Amino acid sequence: MKYLKLYEQFRLITEAIYEDVEVVLSKDRRGVSEELAKSFDIILKNEEVIKNMKEHKMGNPGSMQSFFFKGPGGEMYTKFEWNSDTTAWEVWQQMNYLILTPKNQIHWYHGKKPGGQKFNPIPEYGFEGSKGEDLPKLDISKFGFKVYRALLDDPLVGFIVSEKGSSEDVKKSVYKWLFNVTDYVWIKSGDPQSLQKDPLSYEMVVIMNPKYCNVKEAEEKFRNIKVEIDNQVTQPNIDAEFTYSDNFPKFENYNQYNVSWIEPTDEYFKQELDEFFRSIKYSKMSGSYLHPDNIETMMKLIPKTLTKFAKLITEKCKDLIPQHLQNETDIIELLSNLKEDKLTKTDSGAFSQYLMKLIPICEELKKDKECREEGLNLFRMGMVQDWSDKKIEETGHMGKISSFQEYNIEDTDDPEELKKLISQNPNLKGFLYNVEQFLSEGEKKLPMPFVIRFPSGHGDGKIYSCIGGHKRSSVAIQLGIPMKVWLIDLTVI
Repeated sequence: MKYLKLYEQFRLITEAIYEDVEVVLSKDRRGVSEELAKSFDIILKNEEVIKNMKEHKMGNPGSMQSFFFKGPGGEMYTKFEWNSDTTAWEVWQQMNYLILTPKNQIHWYHGKKPGGQKFNPIPEYGFEGSKGEDLPKLDISKFGFKVYRALLDDPLVGFIVSEKGSSEDVKKSVYKWLFNVTDYVWIKSGDPQSLQKDPLSYEMVVIMNPKYCNVKEAEEKFRNIKVEIDNQVTQPNIDAEFTYSDNFPKFENYNQYNVSWIEPTDEYFKQELDEFFRSIKYSKMSGSYLHPDNIETMMKLIPKTLTKFAKLITEKCKDLIPQHLQNETDIIELLSNLKEDKLTKTDSGAFSQYLMKLIPICEELKKDKECREEGLNLFRMGMVQDWSDKKIEETGHMGKISSFQEYNIEDTDDPEELKKLISQNPNLKGFLYNVEQFLSEGEKKLPMPFVIRFPSGHGDGKIYSCIGGHKRSSVAIQLGIPMKVWLIDLTVI
């Protein structure tokens, strides 16, 4: 499992970058005063800015204080002093972090200013020693926005909450721009008419990345958030009016069907192995394991499976291998050049015969202990993801039942009408079971569909491929039930 842990760390890092700014979970937990809070280091990716900061000397002595610089249990205040020869880069290393509280609020004590805002007079408060001036040479356009954007793109974050007490500078330089990011959704509390005139006049706001949070759960947390005012704990959002972003998902049917998507276990992975081995025979399709753009990645992940697959084809289906490759020992070369591509273009009957020849081989792979273990390890690389309407549109073999021409069914979100339409088509018998399952009484705990992202994409302009749970997901999407999927992303290996 060591490989999987390293893979998780790599994915978290790569997801948390926006343009020339990156955020990384801090090991030192700088600035953290609460046990459940998180600290993130801010990493600059702009080489020109880094060079200028390393060359620029501060010119005058100075100092700044930091709050719980060594994390919980350390001193409340820590002072860092510099002389005229200290570089801007050295000062930056003492202030390049922010804190995410247990309520998902951001405390970015310093921002671009050593010590934060000017210490005196209030309300331009900060730490002692602060002059309220930007650190020299930290010349990154929309810096605050990029930091928050990178943070929201980290799978560990998901959403952030802010109160009206945020400075006007932060509202205008950060939140104003975050509200326009179409990948995010948001909720504001406050007078709707005032918000229409001034979008920044909210009492509180939550901004969510649906890719990394359950929007419904985040909304409930925001509704029930507790805030201390004048030494008394209040819940200001319990009866507050909410204003939602235009792209906020609709949840009319969420409670009606009472569906919980559960994370797959190893037992479920084993059930899905049949589909995994059956899919290997489609070697030239875009959304397939052995597409030329995918095969090198797959050789790293399932080398024993592909080696055995090539060996069995050589022994039992040699007529599928072009003449000039009959004695080929390079597995990638051999599997990349099977005759499938010509058959698909010229003769559908021949293509079916081609597949029929490979079925026994795939069955033999399925019985092999080492091949099965490789398949299981591939599935284990996944992670739970909330799957928005946009993601559904980007996923091959996923969507409403009515969106698939071959099913020839009218578009409806009425469950009884859907049940009736499906009953009239004997080819949709499997879908009928799923409709009845969703309509049954009580909570439904259902395995989430499997989605994979190949380097090649799926084809037809789609990025992802649904490789398990097609019927279940199609019915859920048709009924408007929010989706979660088990995503296996092979583009970050």
